Amino acid sequence: MPLVLPDIDDQTDDLVVAVDSTGHQGTNRGEWMRENLWVQQGWIKAHIIVEVNSKKLLGIEITNEQASDGQVFPALLDQAQGASGDKTITRVLADGAYDNKDFFNRLEKDHINSGIKIRENASSKSGGSPYRAECSRKKQKAGYRAWAHENGYGKRWAV
Repeated sequence: MPLVLPDIDDQTDDLVVAVDSTGHQGTNRGEWMRENLWVQQGWIKAHIIVEVNSKKLLGIEITNEQASDGQVFPALLDQAQGASGDKTITRVLADGAYDNKDFFNRLEKDHINSGIKIRENASSKSGGSPYRAECSRKKQKAGYRAWAHENGYGKRWAV
């Protein structure tokens, strides 16, 4: 079933988007077996990307529990860029699950600023992603609170 997303009617041409995912277990049936006999039941994950000011949905992917956030991020970003029309995505806000050099390389390629929370002990050397190293140095220099304020990291709760 195709997903039709609404147009964004914001006054600005620049968009700040937030990405996150959540899981849901379909049922509690067999919970005793899962806890006591280690029988695993599947669950689903919803990966969502929204525009933080209008809180409009720009993309969604539903996967099983085996799909990581990293596998779904490129598809979500493509959906958001398609749904944004002539508006430009200027920043992506995401938690530490998206701290990956491939994500940073994609953001750099698309000229999108990062609002991805980088690990505290992250290396400031490039290691395959000069943009991630630059973001890591900025966060280490400013400190977490200043970095979060500068990037509007608190707005990611719009997801």
